[in-house]
Amino acid sequence: MDSLREQEEIKYSKIWEFSQYRLHSPGLTYIEEAAKNLGMEEGDHVLDVGCGSGKTSEWLCEKGMFVHGIDIANNAVNEVMVDRPNFYFSQECCWQLSQKVTETDWVICTDVLEHLPEKMVHPTLHQLSKKIKKGGFFSICCIPDSFGPKYINQSLHLTVRSARWWADQLGRYWTISWDQPSSSNDVLILVHPRKEKKIEWPKRD
Repeated sequence: MDSLREQEEIKYSKIWEFSQYRLHSPGLTYIEEAAKNLGMEEGDHVLDVGCGSGKTSEWLCEKGMFVHGIDIANNAVNEVMVDRPNFYFSQECCWQLSQKVTETDWVICTDVLEHLPEKMVHPTLHQLSKKIKKGGFFSICCIPDSFGPKYINQSLHLTVRSARWWADQLGRYWTISWDQPSSSNDVLILVHPRKEKKIEWPKRD
C-alpha cells in the first residue's frame, strides 16, 4: 500500500466513526433525476464509487439494480446494507482499483472527486473510464468543507475547483453534459462513452 493511500484510509476510517458524518448524503438529492436522465433500469449493474454509508446504493438497490459499492474506508457502509442480495461492498482506493472492480453498466460517483488529492484526479478518472459501458453520473462539491477541520482538524476537500474546471477534466474521458443549479455548491455531470449520443440535463426554471 502506498503512503498516500494509507494516509487517506486512516483519515476516512476516523471520520466515519462520527455519527454526524453519516447524516449527510448529498448524492441522494440528485440520484433520482440522474437515473431518469441516464435511462438506468431495473437489472442494471452499477458501481457506486465512494459509496460511504450506502444511502445512494440503497436507493439504487430498491429500484432493482445490482450495486457494487466501493470506499477507501472499510467502516463506512451501514450494516443494514450487508445482507442485501443485490449489494456487494469492497474496500478500494479510487486510483488503484483491484480486480474485484469489473466492467459495469453505470458509474455513480457523488461527492467524492473533491476529496481526492489533485494529482490523483486523473488516475481515478482513467481507471473509471475503463469500467463504464453505458455512462454515469458525478456530483462534485466546489467549495471547501467544514466537517473535517471541525472534527479531525484535517480538510476533506483536497481539490476545490470551479464547476467549469471539473467539466473540462471529465470531458477528456467522456461525452458530458453538466449543470450547476443556482441554489447548489455542486456541479452535476452526466457522462457517456464518446460513441454514444449526448444526454442533456433538462432546462431548469
